[in-house]
Amino acid sequence: MDASSTYAAEHFQRLGFRILDHDRQTRFGLLSLVAYDGSVLVFAQLTTGEVDRTEPSLRERTLMRRRAAVWITDTPASPIGADLRFDAIHVRLDEGGALRTLDHSEGAF
Repeated sequence: MDASSTYAAEHFQRLGFRILDHDRQTRFGLLSLVAYDGSVLVFAQLTTGEVDRTEPSLRERTLMRRRAAVWITDTPASPIGADLRFDAIHVRLDEGGALRTLDHSEGAF
């Protein structure tokens, strides 16, 4: 897990979520983070860099839903009956790799 993913995972853990998976490659692309708090299963899209991209495009939203469906289907221990939520997280690091900002958009799509 790279630094940006680690910061995003720690953020979810502070919110009371358990990280179920991260950086899972599917046939529809990379699934950044899957977190669960006992009732809500969150699929988070992680972006990094200077430009804040917490608003995914229609194509990105479609691909994320497909990645989530693959994850649920392929993961025997996926929580049954959980509410699903799709979040966007944008992480900016400084030159030394320390967290500068983390923007979390719950229910981004």
